[in-house]
Amino acid sequence: MNKTITLTDEQYAALQSGEAITIEAPKPKIVPWEPKEQGGWFVDHSGAVGRRSIYKGRSEFGNEFETKEQAEAEAKAMRARNRLAAYVREFAPDWKADWIDSGQKKWFVCFDSCDDNWGISYNNLSKSACEVYMPFEVADVLTQKLNSGEVVL
Repeated sequence: MNKTITLTDEQYAALQSGEAITIEAPKPKIVPWEPKEQGGWFVDHSGAVGRRSIYKGRSEFGNEFETKEQAEAEAKAMRARNRLAAYVREFAPDWKADWIDSGQKKWFVCFDSCDDNWGISYNNLSKSACEVYMPFEVADVLTQKLNSGEVVL
């Protein structure tokens, strides 16, 4: 079976020129991944858990869940991350992680389940999508406040 391929004027001229040409296969079209609609539960803009039927079709934000328990657990995690970011904005408003500067330590707080308390660690080069970075002094004081119960995430 013969198949006809229609060329652009530029492509046709290049073929007719007699010069050596290279033919490349078309690059595959990249389709970005989007979250699929999950069960009937979601976390709203205020962190409240609700039934998805009201907000049907908003799965692109990634806050839909199969069960109420999953939604509640994620709401708790979202709250903790947002409160960490708010703490840094309040106590280190001008600090910014400089990922070009490998000498700058980017500190973050983390919970050590073996010791059952909060601690601090840092990254120099690899940025996590989930950690909230801050200067050492802020992380140190925040850890003390978390361990004493003065700050609750």
